[in-house]
Amino acid sequence: LSIFSFEISVMKLQQSTYSRPDINDLAREKFHELAKKHIDALHSKFHNKAVITRIQSKKRINAL
Repeated sequence: LSIFSFEISVMKLQQSTYSRPDINDLAREKFHELAKKHIDALHSKFHNKAVITRIQSKKRINAL
């Protein structure tokens, strides 16, 4: 799972749920779910380096 495909997945989720009132909560949950899957797929020596902070995730969600 590459970062590019990860971001595309998040964009598709946001586009498909744009009209829903809970979009921010749903997008945030999906973002963290996909981020966890991506981090879990990394080699164990990179796990600690792949931490995504809440501020970083908000910036990503707002940018998308």
